[in-house]
Amino acid sequence: MSDTPHRTLPVGQATSELGPSQLPPPNPMSQTSSRESSKPPSRDSSLSRDPVSMSNAVTISRAFDLTLPTIPIKKNSDDPVASSKKSSFGTQLPWFWLHRPAAIYVNMAEKILENSIVKRQIIANCLAPLDPMIVLRHEADVVNAGDQQLLNPVNFTFKALHAAVPELFMQSEFTATSNDEPGDDNDTDAQTTKSSKKQKKKDKPRPDIVWKAHNQVFAVLEYKNINAIDPKEFQTAALDLGPDSDKEALIKDKKKEVQEFSNSLTLFTGKSLQIMRQLSKYARHKDFSPFAAILTYEHLFLADYSSYQDGDYIHGTLLIRKNDDGKLLRKALLGWLAHAYDKTFELDPKTSEVLITPRIPPPPTLPSKTSTVELRSGPAQTAASLREPSGSGSDNTKKNTSARDAKSRGGKT
Repeated sequence: MSDTPHRTLPVGQATSELGPSQLPPPNPMSQTSSRESSKPPSRDSSLSRDPVSMSNAVTISRAFDLTLPTIPIKKNSDDPVASSKKSSFGTQLPWFWLHRPAAIYVNMAEKILENSIVKRQIIANCLAPLDPMIVLRHEADVVNAGDQQLLNPVNFTFKALHAAVPELFMQSEFTATSNDEPGDDNDTDAQTTKSSKKQKKKDKPRPDIVWKAHNQVFAVLEYKNINAIDPKEFQTAALDLGPDSDKEALIKDKKKEVQEFSNSLTLFTGKSLQIMRQLSKYARHKDFSPFAAILTYEHLFLADYSSYQDGDYIHGTLLIRKNDDGKLLRKALLGWLAHAYDKTFELDPKTSEVLITPRIPPPPTLPSKTSTVELRSGPAQTAASLREPSGSGSDNTKKNTSARDAKSRGGKT
């Protein structure tokens, strides 16, 4: 992906977004000769002197304060709602999702947008105008609109922030090296037949978009048809904690509701069940990332599986374009992407080398009521407060690994 996918304009011109009335009037004394006027102007000079072009230009900086533009929807009932790949059917789903306020990610994004290096670039570059021929009918239409209006400004800004990272890019249709999730032992199963191995190879997960750095995926995004997300279904599976809520009691009640209400041990139903099955496959796969998102253009769901274990919940943020969330979509995605990057890569304080967080999180520990894990303190929350406390299971993990190695060598543990 190009580092500067947008048309570049001089800073003074790109910031003149108030319309032709704000531009200086033409000088009647400056007349060109007939010979000079017959020459076709260069592309750059014609653009800089065209008040119509400048009045319609929107800088990337300003785009972060605007709602995604409305695009006509042509519904097609024959379109599948979500993927039904066999590779996703055996995936363990989260019981429910714990609401993480969008303001958390928005606050992180606003700090990025105020960075002096980033600010110069997003003011000096403009967002591409909306393609007037796009309509939303198939998933491919959502890809076109989402790439242009959402991912393009977010990627440009994020790349400006991490310009020193040599291998930072977005990749489409990234295929996993295997079909295994963390903890799968299918590769060593002696009963596995050749046909099933061939099917596993064929069913390797392949999300629509991944973001990579330091040769590691740190975020995943999947596009879906315009009608794939039903907000009511997602809200049914949500737990929203207020600032004075008893977190442990509410989570305990929610888990009890799952056990009594659902035979499948999840509150996700209908279309949301299909979507979350696929998203969970990506989020738990060793080649991908616990940070996975779904985009339908009208809806954006940002998930965080970094502290997830089977029989547990995930953190999630659902934004709807038509609601007040519309102006937050770009900022929320940028903040979520920055959070995913910071959680995946850390700098060694002694050597300044990049450390990659292990793909499999440690066993969960019960946080106290004063824990900042659940992000209940509002927009003032910083990136540091998003970090989950490390579990106490690292020693046990090493012991279990040593035991398995000894067993494979025929020794005693």
